[in-house]
Amino acid sequence: MLQAFFVGRALAEVLNERLGAALGDALADFGKWDAETRQTIREFQEEVMSRARREMLSSAGASDASGSSSSGAADLGSTTPPDLPALVDDLRAEVAATRAVVQQLRLQQQQQAGGWR
Repeated sequence: MLQAFFVGRALAEVLNERLGAALGDALADFGKWDAETRQTIREFQEEVMSRARREMLSSAGASDASGSSSSGAADLGSTTPPDLPALVDDLRAEVAATRAVVQQLRLQQQQQAGGWR
């Protein structure tokens, strides 16, 4: 009977150590993935903003050759990063509106096709 107690205790200790190590590894991997994902998103956001700045500067330079585009360039440098949740909400609203229009067009096409028969 005494041996079963020590075997059970040893089993519990080994399981506790292994589960603790596995959980620690999993949390470390998740933390690493989270940091890499955030960095990737940050780099993507910076690339998008830099391309948008270049496009705005090139279009402002092409349309306004008088030199007033330099004030626009100063404004671009001082812009704050966009509010991503608000941007995502706006994009979702646009997608929903576009889906509604597409659904209306499909309904009209179905009604027209039914009328031709």
